[in-house]
Amino acid sequence: MSAKALVDCLYWIATNKCTLHCMHCSGVFGVGDHVEEQSIQKQIRLIKNSEITFNTLQVLGGEPLLAIQKKHIKQLRPYFKKIVLITNGTLLPKRKWVFKSFDEIHLSVYGTKLVDKSVKRMGSEHDAYWDEMLSLLAKKNNLFLMAAVMNFNLLEIPKLAKLSANAGKRLLLVRYLGKKYNPADWKVRGLLDKLKEFNVVFKNACFGPYYNEKLLCPAGVERLCYNNYFRGVTPCLFIDKVLGEDLSLETYKSALVWRKQVQLKAYADNSCADCKFLAECGAGCMAQNLLHSKEPFCHAKAISEKE
Repeated sequence: MSAKALVDCLYWIATNKCTLHCMHCSGVFGVGDHVEEQSIQKQIRLIKNSEITFNTLQVLGGEPLLAIQKKHIKQLRPYFKKIVLITNGTLLPKRKWVFKSFDEIHLSVYGTKLVDKSVKRMGSEHDAYWDEMLSLLAKKNNLFLMAAVMNFNLLEIPKLAKLSANAGKRLLLVRYLGKKYNPADWKVRGLLDKLKEFNVVFKNACFGPYYNEKLLCPAGVERLCYNNYFRGVTPCLFIDKVLGEDLSLETYKSALVWRKQVQLKAYADNSCADCKFLAECGAGCMAQNLLHSKEPFCHAKAISEKE
C-alpha cells in the first residue's frame, strides 16, 4: 500500500440490519431488512478483487457489528492503510476484539437517545448505556464520539463536546447533504465559535474542503460506496444509482462521468455559485437533482416558486 491510492475512501455498507429502531431512520436507503443481503464473504471477495486502490475503508450499516467479525477485518487489513468502524455502540461491550482490529471506532450518536428522543430505549436502560459508553470512551484511545450535524440535534452538540472533552477526546462532527434533514451551516459556524475551548473536528462528508474553495461533490473521485443490497457500487452513501457491479476501473470511469455531470449541473450558468444562499446549503446535493430532477433543499428555488 505504498503507492498512491486511486480513491481515498471506500464506504462499505455491510448490512442494513440494525439494533435500533429510530423513527427518523429507515436504513440508509429506506430498504430496512426487506432486501436479501449478500454474504459477507462474497462482499469481501469483491473488495479484495478490486481494481481500484483505496487508502481508507469505512465499515458501516445499519449496525455493522451484526455482520462483521474479527476474521473479516483481518482478511481486509492488507488492502487498506486505515480501517474505520462507524457504530451505534450497542454491541461494543460484547465485541472487545473491535478495539484491536480497527484503527478508529466512531461512536455515532446520530441514533442514540442523547440526540434523538425517538429511540426506543428509555429510562435506566438509556442511562446505563451511556455510562458504559462514556467509560469506554475514557479507556479506549481509538474510540471517538461522532455526531451528524442536523437541525434537530444542534442543541445537543455542546453537550457532546463537553462529554468528549471530559474524556480527553476530540468530537467528530460530520455534515451530510441530501438527507431528510438539511443542516443550516450558519448555525453550525456560530456553534463552533462557541466551542473553541473544546477539541472539535468538523468533517464535511459530501463537499469539501470546507469553504476554502467552491463546494463541489467529490463523489466518484475521493470516495465510493459498495452497497451489498444494491449488489454494486454507488457514487456516495445516499445515492442509489448503481455505477457498476464491482470495483472495476470501468466503475471508476463511470464515477468520473457522474462527478462531471454533478459539477456541470451544480454550476450551470453559475446559478449556485452566485446564489446568496450558497453559504448555507453548499449547493445542496446536486446528485439528487440529477436523479430526481429536484433539489429538495434549494432555498432560491423555493422562493421563486412562491413568487
